[in-house]
Amino acid sequence: MDIFGLLILGLGLFFLGMRLVGENLRRMTGPSFRSLMARTTGSPVEAGVLGLVFGALMQSATAVTFILVSMVSSGLVAKRAALRVIAWTNVGLTALAFIVTLNIHPIVAYLVGLSAVGASLLRKPTQRAFAGVLLGIGLIFFGLETMGGSARPLVETPWFRDLLHQTVDSPAVAFLVGIAVAAVLQSNTASTMLIITLADAGAFHLDSALMLIYGTNLGAIVLRLLLAAELRGTSLQLVRFEDLFCLVGGAIMVALFYTETLLGVPLVRAAITWISPDLKTQLALAFLLSNLLPAVAISMFQGRCQALLAWFWPATEEEEEARPKFIKPQALADPDTAMDLLQREIARLLRGVRGLLTDTGPVKGATMHVEALGQLAESIDGFAMQLAAQAPEPATAHRLNLLREEFALVRYLKETTHQLCQTLIALEQHPAAQPAVGRLLGTVTQLLDQAVRAMSVLVPKAVDALRQDAKYRSTLVVSVQEYCWDQRESLDPPCRAALMQAVDDVRMIAGFLHHLAKLLADVAAQPTNDSSGIGLAHLGLTAGQAADKEKG
Repeated sequence: MDIFGLLILGLGLFFLGMRLVGENLRRMTGPSFRSLMARTTGSPVEAGVLGLVFGALMQSATAVTFILVSMVSSGLVAKRAALRVIAWTNVGLTALAFIVTLNIHPIVAYLVGLSAVGASLLRKPTQRAFAGVLLGIGLIFFGLETMGGSARPLVETPWFRDLLHQTVDSPAVAFLVGIAVAAVLQSNTASTMLIITLADAGAFHLDSALMLIYGTNLGAIVLRLLLAAELRGTSLQLVRFEDLFCLVGGAIMVALFYTETLLGVPLVRAAITWISPDLKTQLALAFLLSNLLPAVAISMFQGRCQALLAWFWPATEEEEEARPKFIKPQALADPDTAMDLLQREIARLLRGVRGLLTDTGPVKGATMHVEALGQLAESIDGFAMQLAAQAPEPATAHRLNLLREEFALVRYLKETTHQLCQTLIALEQHPAAQPAVGRLLGTVTQLLDQAVRAMSVLVPKAVDALRQDAKYRSTLVVSVQEYCWDQRESLDPPCRAALMQAVDDVRMIAGFLHHLAKLLADVAAQPTNDSSGIGLAHLGLTAGQAADKEKG
């Protein structure tokens, strides 16, 4: 087989090995990563260690970043902890580059053969995935050895030497070539391993190989630009943080390279040549430093980086809606204060439900708002469960049970109001139904406004007004129902069915609010933590003042 055939064969085996390693490691470690991250306390050291471990195991900072995007979006992980994990993941993924420096040529054939048999015969998913990882590593080594063996005679040809001299002999060009290679391969680790192999075959001298490796850290930015095209707010901040990490790493390493080259100050090149005389080990160390130095630098200034990212890509309205404002883990230490805060968060959830409807119809993007409210509800539920797990005193437990019932009713209201939004959107296609739709909207928004007021101030007058207006045979409910029944005869069948569905939705919302009013009467009768200064009823705030206070 000719030189180019061997190069292509080696490259193909290398790519196949990288894919097998990546897929099987993610299959083995993905659930573990999510579980560990969900249980982390947010300690900087803990987050950094997790990043190192899972960077080494998953071998893809981009994959870890997008897993964290989903976890932060669902409220399982704090953004600050996620950023630190991302930074140190880049350090962990350099582990594979050091494996290339090992001399395991005698066992590559055994590794490939036995792991391939294992991947075919083993039945347990974890065992099969582990065999797939070993097979991938074996193919990586086999591919690199094949490319290295074919590259040596190619390097000796005059035309190839001239090509290298005109391109990568220039540090600046080598840096750009490194970016391009990583963009094509979609992995800076894979690119670095190729560079180490070709440098060992004589294709690049040390300075060129260093600049090629420094450039690879920036290559994956292109892939993330495509993957993050639909992301907004905090999710986009996480992806841009990884891009910032790569840019900072590239800037630091290039600055150190030219300082050492032009001024003769012993820095990276001096350090790696002092540590090891082996070229492959030197380049692996340089790759480690190109990720370790920016990780240390960014960790020291993470707060400022976080503020900068939030300024460029601020959190969306839905994210703010989904994030708890009052309930905090620290409050669990004082059950009375915790329940005061829980009451305020439930009231905030109810205001979010009211915000799904405007005077003219459903709010724009109602489904996204419902999803955000669903995330907030999950946080409230988790906080209430933690509070209940503390085995509170009987009186405290009774109040907590009332609050959980109140919360359950608000969740039902959220789902029913969303259903009403969908029905009203369908009715927008029928102009003849708009007068009836206007009456329904007026009724349901009035009831929800009363509920928000009653829950915010918890005074008997507001609660009793809601109970009277929301009961099954109240004048407000009956009048709108009779009006819609009178109007239905003039509508075509599809429009009539949608209108009757909207009437049922409004009646259901009224029923939930009537039950909520009776429950609020019991909640208002419970003692609150006066010393906390949180209970709105004890402060004498109106609903409007309470809302203004929260905005402030």
